Amino acid sequence: MESDASFHGNSNEVDWENRSLTELVDYIENYHHDYMSEALPRFFELMELAKRHPDSEGSKIFKALQHFSSLLAEGYINHARREENLLFPYIREMEAYASGDKEQLEDAEAGGLIFKSMASIDNEHDQIIDTLTRMKAKEVVAQMPEDAPEPFGELHKIVLEIAADLKNHAQLEDKYLFPRAVELEKNLGLH
Repeated sequence: MESDASFHGNSNEVDWENRSLTELVDYIENYHHDYMSEALPRFFELMELAKRHPDSEGSKIFKALQHFSSLLAEGYINHARREENLLFPYIREMEAYASGDKEQLEDAEAGGLIFKSMASIDNEHDQIIDTLTRMKAKEVVAQMPEDAPEPFGELHKIVLEIAADLKNHAQLEDKYLFPRAVELEKNLGLH
């Protein structure tokens, strides 16, 4: 997909109601998933360094960050893979099918995939948002000064960035992508 300048920066500035589902899926993959594929390895590396730092022992802040880290390692990575390998290709195929490209909907038996997946998707999004809310990422990192010794200074920055990205990612999917995809499935008689 050729890059659209309006997609960069704040996704709230884009009128997602009037963009195709394919454009939205492409944006989520090219912006959010790509960002996380770069940020997560660095985050995990910083967490390992922080674990060995004497200030981490018994720290409530570090315990909250460890919980966040395990949620990312176990939940987000599987969530993103499922989207990229199953849900997003299916959404693209449905949209192509709806626009008259009859050969694009390859697996009619996959019908209802989005509708059937909504409970687990909602649960995954809720877990991430709940963890961020309980962790109160901004409050947790506020206790880690930006000029803290490494790795805490960089960890401070990356936690805020990841938290903001996850919230935005979930909002795009919950508000725009999945409701419209379920509606498309329904209109195509797939569930």
